[in-house]
Amino acid sequence: MEHRLSRAGATPVVSPYPADAWRMAITTLRPNVVDFMSIGVAGSESTGVRLGEAEASNDFPFIGKSLRQAEFRKRYGLLVVGIKLTGLQPKFAPPSDVAIQEGDVLLLIGSAGDLGRLADRAAGHEGN
Repeated sequence: MEHRLSRAGATPVVSPYPADAWRMAITTLRPNVVDFMSIGVAGSESTGVRLGEAEASNDFPFIGKSLRQAEFRKRYGLLVVGIKLTGLQPKFAPPSDVAIQEGDVLLLIGSAGDLGRLADRAAGHEGN
């Protein structure tokens, strides 16, 4: 099936079977981690926590600033848990001196509202 989908032009082709097997194994070994990540990805009504991303496009207001200077936690209540630097592997728990460059993608945890405020700021709709 995967071969047929690839030939038809689908990229990437993801089979649910290995993913389901991985999830069952990790749920057995680390159930709290799975619960936390599920809340982050799917969101949680009780906690309001979301996992989001922000791409540093050419008009992103924090280009050239370090994560420390950007003050995502202070300004938006967001925690930067990872950054994918342009052309490099993602870094988890990046150091605060990492400078944000155009094309980088930030992985953030926070409320939907806080993620939305950052998106508004990045789009030039907010004056922070």
